[in-house]
Amino acid sequence: MVAENCWDYWDCKAKAKEGCIVFQSSIGNQCWLVKNTLNSQITPKGKNHFKSCAECPFFKEKNP
Repeated sequence: MVAENCWDYWDCKAKAKEGCIVFQSSIGNQCWLVKNTLNSQITPKGKNHFKSCAECPFFKEKNP
């Protein structure tokens, strides 16, 4: 089953959601459309620093 929103996919905690522009914009099903989220330090998997959204497993599930 594909998660509806990125914060569900990554199992974000409330603290992470508070500072997340994607969560605040309610666009978690298309987070790749929000500028400057790719290498954001607030992202739960930010340490992965994907070079492009196409490398993100959530993006791949939503865009097969």
